Amino acid sequence: MGEVFFKLLNMSLTAGWMILAVMCFRLIFRRTPRWVNCFMWSLVAIRLICPFSIESTFALLSATEPIKDYAVVEGETQDYIPSISSDWQIVQNSVNPMLADSFAYDESASVAPLQVVTHICGIVWGFGVILFVLYAVISLFRLHLRVREAVPYKDNILICDAVKSPFILGIVKPRIYISSGLQENEIKYIAAHEHAHLKRGDHWWKSLGYLLLCVYWFHPLCWIAYILFCKDIELACDEKVIRDMDIQDKKEYSRTLLACACRREMVFAYPLAFGEVGIKERVRSILNYKKPAFWLTAVSAAVCVIIAVCFLTTAPRKYQIRVTIPAGGMESFYYSDEEISPKGNRLTLSAGEGLGDTEVVLLPVEVKQENAYDAPTYLTPGMPVKMDVEKGAWFKIGVNVQNPAEEDMDVYVEVENVDVRIASVVENSTASDDYYTVLGEQQKNTEEFTVEKLLSLCNAGSEALQEAFAIDTEGGELPYSNLIREEGEEWLTWMYRIPLAYNGREYELQVSYWVAETAEEYGYTENELSDIRIVYPAMGDGQLLYDVDERYTPDLDVQSFLVREYDISKYVNLELPAGLTLGKYNMDFNDIWQGCLLKGDYEEPAHGEFAQESKYAPGGIGLVEMERFSDRVQFENNILQAVEWRMNHGGRDSEYEIIEGCDRQAILCEYSFDLFTAPEAEEYINKYDLEEEELQTTSRYWYVFFAEQDSDYVYTLFLNQEHFTKDDIIKLARTLKFMK
Repeated sequence: MGEVFFKLLNMSLTAGWMILAVMCFRLIFRRTPRWVNCFMWSLVAIRLICPFSIESTFALLSATEPIKDYAVVEGETQDYIPSISSDWQIVQNSVNPMLADSFAYDESASVAPLQVVTHICGIVWGFGVILFVLYAVISLFRLHLRVREAVPYKDNILICDAVKSPFILGIVKPRIYISSGLQENEIKYIAAHEHAHLKRGDHWWKSLGYLLLCVYWFHPLCWIAYILFCKDIELACDEKVIRDMDIQDKKEYSRTLLACACRREMVFAYPLAFGEVGIKERVRSILNYKKPAFWLTAVSAAVCVIIAVCFLTTAPRKYQIRVTIPAGGMESFYYSDEEISPKGNRLTLSAGEGLGDTEVVLLPVEVKQENAYDAPTYLTPGMPVKMDVEKGAWFKIGVNVQNPAEEDMDVYVEVENVDVRIASVVENSTASDDYYTVLGEQQKNTEEFTVEKLLSLCNAGSEALQEAFAIDTEGGELPYSNLIREEGEEWLTWMYRIPLAYNGREYELQVSYWVAETAEEYGYTENELSDIRIVYPAMGDGQLLYDVDERYTPDLDVQSFLVREYDISKYVNLELPAGLTLGKYNMDFNDIWQGCLLKGDYEEPAHGEFAQESKYAPGGIGLVEMERFSDRVQFENNILQAVEWRMNHGGRDSEYEIIEGCDRQAILCEYSFDLFTAPEAEEYINKYDLEEEELQTTSRYWYVFFAEQDSDYVYTLFLNQEHFTKDDIIKLARTLKFMK
């Protein structure tokens, strides 16, 4: 809890500078359109939500570490002076020097004082979040009780005697509540205002703002930002409503605003209320409103971009690379333990702590270009030196410094725009896979171990490793480890890792098979570690890649290992109608079929968030191995009769009809598919406020199946009946030519 609080505290301090910048913007650009102010507050929200930033040379914030709490290392104590990182370069590390004495570590104490403070702060923050959320829930619950007797007026407007001032209630299905004592003319202006709120999505934005306030309740600038944000969305909404009004309508609108002005309460959790904040300022703004000049809008937009770049990004991080000069060291050069990798083709070096005028060199660790990196460059304090380097290569930094003293001496070289790592060694992997040995960077690039050598050791050729086995080498047995399944948001990754022992060294091969958009369970049997048979019953064609676990080699590009590309043209050739193209290959695009969907310039239904794309796409072409489908394909006297393909929420709606004139035997039928389950349909209706009869719940397709008794594959071609006729599918089926 304490670590989370200090992380949020660091983020809030960074966002505080941006809040001040937006406040200055509001003061300077008073006549700018109010929607620009709302956009600026959205940038503040991004700063409060995102725990990371993109590096930029234009940034005003430095990429410093989050606030760290006190740490006690076993067997020793560490003096710690607390510091607050605001990501603003002029802020000193120590906010209050007195804290150094107040929180100095006392060896007689069993717990470090700052640890206690961290823990208490985290608990207090957590209770504060809970209280503010409860306050919002209770307030809205009470409001629901007040309006439960409301009666419909028209559209989504309801009238309630308990309502003093109009407001919007609801997030998914928002409704407008108004007082029963309003005149028809007043209702007209109120409805225009509240509908403007809904069109702008203000009920969503204000809810997000309050949620952020619940998290950052401890930061006073966040309170100020929330209050100003609420005022700006009201002013922006007023501008949207009165944009095309004449002066008389503006006066009537202002009178309605004054008549509906509600009693000022600190009820920030209440929904948007007409007349909620800043009545005087809003009336003045309405009566004095003039359409802003184009140049003012353009300048405001440019300033928005500048503020976003300056405060949503961080300056490139600078690293102090330590070089230890041993006691009595009188050699020419000593090198850092850390390795650096430039992110560009130019490296900037500066003299850091303890380093005077000296020579500096780069020692190549992993490079592809043979440049003279070891040519010394002279470094002077206060005068950065730039060197042309290979982007992405790895180097150690060497300095020409002697140390005649009897103790080791540390000097530092400052570098920026680089990645840094500890010098590579063979590492043991984490506890979750502790029987693996990880390939270190230095060993990977030795002559003894190459991808070609790996291919010869594995002896797998291009057969996609259908059966794994162990072989003996000079270094001993090469056991195959367990098959590991990893599932991501877009990919289902099958992989297994092979610990290798070769010439006395240990390596690891990680082989991955990536299957796009599939959830099918592949089976495997596991015996002894050195005898595992890996079975891929539905693998088909695709790609098999060689990779190294990126936890240990984060900057290594994936290298091709065993590649088998899928191409639909290997199997069929067809003449697509005008406006249709083939989509990308998919291993599992329609139940057990693999192939491509047809893409076209057709309007996709909004329910795509629920239904599979294959159930509403213009069409597609797919195939499946005959050996997997043979029990579903029926022949009579060598004539294709049926292809019994069944799937959840779909089925055949017609008898089979033989199509003559095709390259292979073909039969035609109709299929229909459910686009929603019952809960999904209810969710969709509620989300978009639809009537049941407005919802398209099914799709219908023409399906043609192609098969021969001696063929390796069963093929299917399908077209959406919403866009194509029966004649269209028959005509297209006759153009299909199957590759021999």
